[in-house]
Amino acid sequence: MTDEKVILWKAWKVEKDISKKVLPVIKYYLLALLAIVVLINVGLWAYWQYNSYLHIDDLTVEGKMLPIKTKVAGQFLQYTVADGHAVASGEVIAKIKPQAQDLSKLTTALQKAEADYQTMLSEQNMAVTSVATAPASQSNKEALRFAYQTALAKKNKMEMLYKEGAISANMYKAAASALEVAEQNLRTATTVTNFAPSHKQTPLSQADLKAAQLRVQQARLALENAQKQSKETVIVAPAPGVIHYGKELSAKQNIKAGETICQLANASDMWLAGSLSQGQAEKVKPGMYVSCSIGGKDIAGVVANLLPDKKKQKVTVYISLPVTALDKLEIGMSGTAKIALQ
Repeated sequence: MTDEKVILWKAWKVEKDISKKVLPVIKYYLLALLAIVVLINVGLWAYWQYNSYLHIDDLTVEGKMLPIKTKVAGQFLQYTVADGHAVASGEVIAKIKPQAQDLSKLTTALQKAEADYQTMLSEQNMAVTSVATAPASQSNKEALRFAYQTALAKKNKMEMLYKEGAISANMYKAAASALEVAEQNLRTATTVTNFAPSHKQTPLSQADLKAAQLRVQQARLALENAQKQSKETVIVAPAPGVIHYGKELSAKQNIKAGETICQLANASDMWLAGSLSQGQAEKVKPGMYVSCSIGGKDIAGVVANLLPDKKKQKVTVYISLPVTALDKLEIGMSGTAKIALQ
């Protein structure tokens, strides 16, 4: 091998050795450079993302609780919705068994009040201020006969309605009792032929008659209310919102009229609240989209209002929520939120 070839071979060998050492270095440097570029881009993206939102770390659920009370006393049977469940207005939330009222006593009281009133009317018609004369006696009989015929017609009508199932047995019995009173008054007037010359019967005043009529109305109203309450076996939500048991009632537990069985977080009176600095608040306007996280649940809301808090030297942001987002939320729960600025 000539000297020229030896020199060329050695140069090639040196170049090959250098390539083996340099190429891996270049390869790793390029990968590192690429990684640095990616990290820089990711960092810029994360920075942009973070500064595209205002973060709230002290978000709380606020609102007003509406107590749901029973109208009648009785026995609690069951809740028909779960605690923390969202309900619609009019939805059944609980069932109760009303306390049995003695309707028979109320019916008897109404019959007695009606009978007393009819008796007072009869006595008013029969009252005389002097010795009864034949024309006056005949006039009394005509009035009592008219009262009897009226009571008979009412009784016959009630009997027909009762047979058709249109009225209760108590209403029919009341009409029959009034007929008996009118019949007895007419029979008594027929058997009396004259009065003692010195006898005087003072007519009843209009105030007495009005008082008796009022007692009839009160007795009838008491019976109607008792009949209505005996059918009220369910309790419904008065407005849309979320049900909270509070102190949960057990089955067959006795309850009083007006007792609170649960509370309703009304959808129109439930919101989220958080704090912003003055600088952050300047970037926020009502209507902006808010992404909230409360109790492990992601909720979408909207900025409703901003009010300055002079004591904390901050601004309170109020966030409204849709009714569908209130499920499982309770007043006092905390979480975080971020307001989209772009």
